[in-house]
Amino acid sequence: MSSTAGLSTSSHTNSVNRNPNKFSRTRSKAASVLSKRPTHECFGSIVTVEVGPEKRSFAIHKDLLCFYSDYFRAAFNGSFKEAAEGKISLPDCDAKIFYIFNGFLYTRELCSEAGKTGLELSSTTLSELWVFGDVHLVPALQNLAIDCLIGRIQTLGSLLNTKIPYIYRRTVAGSPLRRMAVDWEVCSPSVTEDNLSCWPRIGLIELAIALSSKQAEHRSFRTLLQSRGKCYYHVHSEGEHC
Repeated sequence: MSSTAGLSTSSHTNSVNRNPNKFSRTRSKAASVLSKRPTHECFGSIVTVEVGPEKRSFAIHKDLLCFYSDYFRAAFNGSFKEAAEGKISLPDCDAKIFYIFNGFLYTRELCSEAGKTGLELSSTTLSELWVFGDVHLVPALQNLAIDCLIGRIQTLGSLLNTKIPYIYRRTVAGSPLRRMAVDWEVCSPSVTEDNLSCWPRIGLIELAIALSSKQAEHRSFRTLLQSRGKCYYHVHSEGEHC
């Protein structure tokens, strides 16, 4: 394994302009469970990912990246310029979020540059990791991020309401992250005007629908989780489950 793989380096090379829609969704091949591990064949050639407006450069094993992400598999194994050059640019991506993703590829854990791990990461960071995984088709990252987010809000007793507008801007109707946020608020012991003030109109509609169908036995988020099972908020490839 190259000593540079998985580590960030400074670079001032030109980025590859990318149409965000050109790597279309196909039938998922990406690993969605952490028990499915990459083989030694995934640690061969290395590609470069330039992140953010500062073009922070990450050197990563190509097949490892493709093992976890259908997005990067399409980019590096197709007929696009990125495949020929072995380089892709993500100018709109936060380098701090990509750093955690980069570490996840090699450790299957979440760790920030500041050394915070798992439940220690903020609700903001965990939400942004989930959205990154959604955009770049990394289901295993999404599932780990939402598990940590659920654990964090259960420990702290609250979801960071200021992230609700972000969640609704960056997800589609029915997404697991939206459903989790709605379910948490529905099961909250004290729904107040302050809690709901940051929710967009579509979110309030979804809350109203969820409240109208709330079952009496689901008086807490914990009992709701127990009744639905761990995979309810997960994204899985066909044939995979926790």
